[in-house]
Amino acid sequence: MLTFFIVAFVPAYVLDIFVIIPNVRRLLVLPLLIVRMWFPTLGAVVALLIEKELYNYKEILGVTKPKTRDLLLSSLIIIAGYTLALGLSPLMGIKIGIFGPLKELSGAFLGIKASFLIIAIFILLGIAAGISINALVALGEEIGWRGYLLSRFSERFNLGLSSLSVGIIWGLWHVPLIVEGYDYSTTFISEGVSHDPSGLESVLAFILVTSALGILLAELRVHLGNVFAPAAAHGTVNSIAGLFAYMTLGSRILSPPAGLSVALSFSVISAIAGWDIAKRL
Repeated sequence: MLTFFIVAFVPAYVLDIFVIIPNVRRLLVLPLLIVRMWFPTLGAVVALLIEKELYNYKEILGVTKPKTRDLLLSSLIIIAGYTLALGLSPLMGIKIGIFGPLKELSGAFLGIKASFLIIAIFILLGIAAGISINALVALGEEIGWRGYLLSRFSERFNLGLSSLSVGIIWGLWHVPLIVEGYDYSTTFISEGVSHDPSGLESVLAFILVTSALGILLAELRVHLGNVFAPAAAHGTVNSIAGLFAYMTLGSRILSPPAGLSVALSFSVISAIAGWDIAKRL
């Protein structure tokens, strides 16, 4: 497990600090972020080689053929979570509406009254991307987090503690990017929404989100029996979180894409999913 952590974390942090962050506004960043997402898988493979259990990778990592309905269900759960977060945002003083590029797109093509149609189209596209290309990209992380690490933690702890621990570690893996402002500043969102200063406040908010979301992804992994289900959920987060950010105006620490409203909404979704799973067992 120490080997896993070294291989998953060290190259990612080095890439963040010396390459990605200094070049954040360049086209080079996107492919590097994709490469970064596969370090947890590399860590899992190296760890299994050391453990001499690579032959058993399918069972340990959950790399089994998924059902299309499971991928779709995983994606729809994420849509439900962000929709709930949008509903919770006004309770935290966040303004709901159409902002930034979404507002410009609505005005340029169909007018503000047709914004709901544009949002619906983007959500459908987000689901399609989430269960396909985005899922394949997110698989690089999920094989490491909800594949190898969750399996190893589950040998020692119950599912709740294991999934929470993996979620916290998942959040810590993003620290250099979050400190720089990823998900919490105009650098990564748009000039059309307010932003918060980067730093410890953002890191804590992000870890709360990954903890809540991590529990849900672990439940999908265990209940649906493969790592592709959480990869589809993760991929959907990556495809639609920005859309929900464009529908809120206010503190990014509180609102989507990764504010406290999101942490709270996925805590609720995770609790409901956990109750349903327990009832079925």
